[in-house]
Amino acid sequence: MTQENINKKLRGSAHVGPYSTFGYHGPWPLAGLQVSKNEIRFSFWPVRYQFNRDSIVGLCIQTIFGLRYLRIVHSNPRYEKWVLFKPLRMYNVIHILESAGYQLQDPSAIVEPAGLKFGGMVKIVSWVSAIIVIAVIAAAFYGATR
Repeated sequence: MTQENINKKLRGSAHVGPYSTFGYHGPWPLAGLQVSKNEIRFSFWPVRYQFNRDSIVGLCIQTIFGLRYLRIVHSNPRYEKWVLFKPLRMYNVIHILESAGYQLQDPSAIVEPAGLKFGGMVKIVSWVSAIIVIAVIAAAFYGATR
């Protein structure tokens, strides 16, 4: 893999959460993916995950509601179970991953880690979002009653 590809950060949309359809979603270009021979870095504000090769159980193309995502199946209990990245052009991600020595697998061939309790970032983001919404509603209500 060339140095140019190692340092190139791909932009895309993303999803992290406890399930494939429930969690924290973000549109393009809020998510970033950076691939090197030793690790994959995934960023999606406020989430920043760094997957070293040992923590990556498998990489696959997962289709959800007709959209193709790169799924990072991992064994890091501090992170959310579902980590999905959707670039504008999937072939760019596939090429960069293969150039760095990663192999994509069929989703059914990946054995997910058993007995792990994954992180709760979605819960934290949900609570913060709820507090902000309540504060905005309270401010609007207070302003309307003056």
